[in-house]
Amino acid sequence: MPAPHALAPLLLALLLASGPGQAGIYKCPAPGGGLAYQDIPCPTGQALPEAPPADPAEAARTRARTANDIQNAQALERQWEDKQRRAAADHARREQERLEKARRCNAYEEEARQLERRGRSWTLERHRQADAAEAQRLRDRHFSECFASR
Repeated sequence: MPAPHALAPLLLALLLASGPGQAGIYKCPAPGGGLAYQDIPCPTGQALPEAPPADPAEAARTRARTANDIQNAQALERQWEDKQRRAAADHARREQERLEKARRCNAYEEEARQLERRGRSWTLERHRQADAAEAQRLRDRHFSECFASR
């Protein structure tokens, strides 16, 4: 296969030899009474009309269908907007729940640290044990609510 840059002169020659692009397709009466499609305009005065005049009843039905289609499209758009609003509200609710959970988890951790610090300062063993047990309970709660339920 030749290199792409080697084909450039050939493509340029073909492009120049093809002449101007097709301007359009014209529908003209044919000599035998049929239709002829051609790329040059019809002889003067022989062009066929674009479309016959519309039937008034058909035009009314078309307008009614169009109005119905517009109403359906507007209803779909309202449904989509409602769905978007519900999704945004749901997202905001989930984010609020996530922030609340993070705040609660941080509070458990901080309270457990405070209990452990306080427990080290007690002179009586039973106070130290009580604070250590409460700190462990908070750490267990922290784990179960903040990590195990993901």
